[in-house]
Amino acid sequence: MSKVGEFMGYGNLNDLNDKIKHLENIAGHTYGIRRKITDNTSSAWERIFDSVGLEANAKIATTEEVKNDFSTKYPWSEIKTCNIDSNGNITAYIDEPGFSFDGSNGEVFTRIPKFFWKRERITLEDGNIWEYIYIADYEKKGYIESKEFFIGRYNESYIDGKAHSISGVVPEYNVNLATFRNHAKSLGNGYCLMDYRIFIIQMLYLVEYADYNSQAMLGNGITAFHQAKAILKENSTNRIIVSSVPTGLYIGKTVCIGTTAAYNNGVAKNRQITSIEDYSDGDITGKAIIFSGDPVNIVIDNTIWGCAQITGDCDSLGMDSGCIVNDNYHSVIYRGIENIFSHIWQHIDGINIKDYQAYICYDPTKYANDKFTEPYTKLGYINANESDKYIKELGYDENNPAIALSTVVGGSSTTSMCDNYWSSAGNKIVYLGGSFNNYWTRAGLFACYCNYTSSLANWHCGARLLKYQ
Repeated sequence: MSKVGEFMGYGNLNDLNDKIKHLENIAGHTYGIRRKITDNTSSAWERIFDSVGLEANAKIATTEEVKNDFSTKYPWSEIKTCNIDSNGNITAYIDEPGFSFDGSNGEVFTRIPKFFWKRERITLEDGNIWEYIYIADYEKKGYIESKEFFIGRYNESYIDGKAHSISGVVPEYNVNLATFRNHAKSLGNGYCLMDYRIFIIQMLYLVEYADYNSQAMLGNGITAFHQAKAILKENSTNRIIVSSVPTGLYIGKTVCIGTTAAYNNGVAKNRQITSIEDYSDGDITGKAIIFSGDPVNIVIDNTIWGCAQITGDCDSLGMDSGCIVNDNYHSVIYRGIENIFSHIWQHIDGINIKDYQAYICYDPTKYANDKFTEPYTKLGYINANESDKYIKELGYDENNPAIALSTVVGGSSTTSMCDNYWSSAGNKIVYLGGSFNNYWTRAGLFACYCNYTSSLANWHCGARLLKYQ
């Protein structure tokens, strides 16, 4: 780091560059939103402070440019995807020479720069409770500093004994939290799974789009599921003959083939559909789904089904938010974070739940399963004790203001948080976002699943890497 950076008190060159950009407008800015909580089911927020008059739109199934005033406002303007080498150094930012999505120039992370935030609730004289969220581009009294961190652009994959965030691969799924955590550590010190910082990203999204309905703002994501059963036995083949092909089994789709049902890969794992053809042998008429990889033996009732999808669906969007196709079978992206919701549920490490009471830890080196004592601390509210319901209210703890888990259910797909919540008693962990086997209206940036134990591994559960040093 330069002597100038040391003198100004910034820990790295990125911090110094951010400070310089801020000094270009010495007055600084505070972007804010507020929302009435009392007797309010609207998903919308009101823009306040420097957010007044700003507009945010995403590219939803369009290549046309859309207006988003936040793309020129810090910190959103400096959220950028980059390559990081094995030593943890940035080798190139997106659109710079040498940058690569495929991992050939390093892992692909999205940098979230340092900024300052505040989330609070205020009871007004009329007795109504309002919630406020503020994002500031300068240090401000009463605000909390969010230090720079890097979040995986893609769902985590695991190849040759090492975790990755790269394009063009099938993400890891169907392993438990401890395994995901150990895989993240394979990248070295300073890496972990996505943790409490997802709530920081939620606040960035909310101040930008001013609406809980993330699917309406960005697209539905991968939320629909289809399968088909074999109607013909064939040996050493790369096709499966089915009576008809559901919409969700399209050319390019990543699939598994189970013996007699979905959520099974006893016949084939992580293949891609390369073509779909009409089939008739005089006795049987249907469709031939041709898939990649080594030939397999197919018997009647083998089941082809859509699993976790190959990463990189939104590469062509660069740093734009939105989706290429909005049909419940394709990815969404928010500012360089692909599949931030939908596709596969994502582990949120550092939060443990015991009988609806959540505990939080902020030190990634001490994250542990089923721990409810120091360094884990109890949140100041109890999670809702109902399951498979739409979220109506999120919790607030003034000592842990970022952490917003469901406390009241009873909303809908178009009101309040617009996303679903699942829970049950006992020791549980937290997943956010939704998955490919949810009805599309249940998923979204605030969808929350607190119904699984830490030991569980599931076909629709994955993870995302985070670099905090």
